[in-house]
Amino acid sequence: MSKLSSKIFYFLAFLLLLALLFFLPEGRQQRLRELLALASSPAKTLAEIGARVSREALGGLPENFSLEERDALLQDLAQTRIELHAAQNDSERLRQDNITLQTLLRLQRSPKTHTLIVCRVLRRYPLSDYYGSILIDRGHSDGLKPGHAVLSPEGLVGIVAQTTAKESQVTLVGSPRLSLSCKLAKKNIAALIHGPARAANSSADLFLPPQDMLLDSLSGDDFDSVNEGDWVLTSSLGSENLLDDIPIGRVSASETDNAGAKRYQVHPAAGLENLRYVLVAIP
Repeated sequence: MSKLSSKIFYFLAFLLLLALLFFLPEGRQQRLRELLALASSPAKTLAEIGARVSREALGGLPENFSLEERDALLQDLAQTRIELHAAQNDSERLRQDNITLQTLLRLQRSPKTHTLIVCRVLRRYPLSDYYGSILIDRGHSDGLKPGHAVLSPEGLVGIVAQTTAKESQVTLVGSPRLSLSCKLAKKNIAALIHGPARAANSSADLFLPPQDMLLDSLSGDDFDSVNEGDWVLTSSLGSENLLDDIPIGRVSASETDNAGAKRYQVHPAAGLENLRYVLVAIP
């Protein structure tokens, strides 16, 4: 084929291509233009496609976004996710607090011969005595006295140890310092119950949930009829400030001490992990 024939052939092919572009539907025209661009400048066209895909993946970023701007945007998105997660946790904590307060208020308003005061937990001591004591926002100006029972909807959580005008220190049932009079439900048995013993020089016990409480010094006609599962209740026998019949826990096991006397382990009824509001019972 001569040079003239080749030029005529290319010219006719170009005219045919123009005609096709003119008569093809818009969508097909766009695809054909993209194919022609890819054939003429493959590197540039592929780069533009990659950039377009990246923009779509990142939610339509402008083409002139630098790497630094993109990284800053991604960091902002990550921070927003963290804040959203924290807000969800706060919302769940508020929901749980609302449920707890509703339960405490129902208990407070129920018919009774004693007074129940709702208190907020002001402070716990995670590095020294997390399961041993708390500080609450009511004191002797609100009628609180040492020896008053502190409880949750599940049962006894502790005893008021010290009071100021507006605050009170509470010794929890998880503390080895706790010791009080008690009785067994539906049985003529009086006893003493103590907080779980803590191993000497054991700092690990400060961070772990407490072991079961210890029940000993049993007296009464039925002192030898204690069974696993029996309820242990508070008794005002040892203190006029302690309200009767608050559930402390259930007998979980029995053992014999060095003198041959029976003593029992009692699993507390109330959990101590997430105390935020409590009730103080005033007889």
